[in-house]
Amino acid sequence: MEEQLSIYQDQRSDKLSYIRRLVHPKSGLYLFFRMQSIRAQQRYAELSDLTNTPSVFLHGNPHIDNYARTNTGCGMIDFDRSRIGPYSWDLVRLLSSLQLRWKDHKASELDERIIQSVHDGYVSRFNAPDLGYETLASLAAVKPEKWQLSTNAYLEANKKWAKKMRENPIDPKDLRLMQLFSGYTESRSKQHHLEIFDIVEAGICSGSFGKPRFLVVLSSRSHQNDKIILDFKEVYQDVDSKFFYNPYRNHGHRMVEASHLYAPGVEQRIGYAQLAGQQYWVRQVPPFQVKLKGNLPTALCEEFGYCVGAQLGIGHRRSLLFTKPEKLMNHFKQEWPRVIELSHKMVKELRRDYKIYCNQVKNQVMDLVEFFEDED
Repeated sequence: MEEQLSIYQDQRSDKLSYIRRLVHPKSGLYLFFRMQSIRAQQRYAELSDLTNTPSVFLHGNPHIDNYARTNTGCGMIDFDRSRIGPYSWDLVRLLSSLQLRWKDHKASELDERIIQSVHDGYVSRFNAPDLGYETLASLAAVKPEKWQLSTNAYLEANKKWAKKMRENPIDPKDLRLMQLFSGYTESRSKQHHLEIFDIVEAGICSGSFGKPRFLVVLSSRSHQNDKIILDFKEVYQDVDSKFFYNPYRNHGHRMVEASHLYAPGVEQRIGYAQLAGQQYWVRQVPPFQVKLKGNLPTALCEEFGYCVGAQLGIGHRRSLLFTKPEKLMNHFKQEWPRVIELSHKMVKELRRDYKIYCNQVKNQVMDLVEFFEDED
């Protein structure tokens, strides 16, 4: 009997714009991987005996596209999937990401040197978290363009988030903005922001996967400081399970705490808010941000694996729940081969499910070819 799909995206719920991105021959598989994070998490729980696995405050989704450098630091950002869960999940997700973006990604298994780098980074910083974070040299060497030197320059150049905001502008005095901003300042315990800054521009847009967000430009009443762009992003509210759960009432609060653990100082002016029952995470949009692009050579995968392994080791050690560090390390030593094995298995299943998805899209979605031709 054919094995049941384990990580499956039902194409009938996808918009044609997403289908086109998902079937892209170069980037579609990795996008599929990103979209399957919670399904993959559920699958991992099915494949593993997690009963005695130590729990930590997970990053939740440590993959290559979530690693960035800004003017204030370099690290694993994007805390949408952060929550309490078995520490090994973060390691499986990281190894899977590396296999899919490694230059020899068609190989059935990840290079041992890359695997060892993740292992060494994790053990090094779990045992000595005060050593701090490693910085990825290739991103640290990038120099900002002129338009990335300030938010004022970013807005004047009408770059990514400025452009998105201006495509669907809203009144800076919109009541929704006042409510969101009030909740945000309360979460930061800095009510005086309301007296110092004015909202001078605002708009509504959506992120990579369609989540709504408000973009708000603040200007100092003294007009002596650089403007600030705040991003109010609607959060994911994933359902709790036996092994994975959110410990905070507001999911934005969850993301703030994850930011402190995994990328301290990288995201600026972080907070959270609520509007009409919907929860939001808030951060300042950095004018300068760079990420890794495309498939990575082995040496860069090794460096990345060590850097992110170290970040996870620090975050896991500092958020370890209900157990001693020695117990987690003993568990890690015993389970590491199984972590590697499951990361390979889950990538194999993902490739299979992606192939099935693409075939079903081609066979079942009406007018797909005409859509592609119209867009071209």
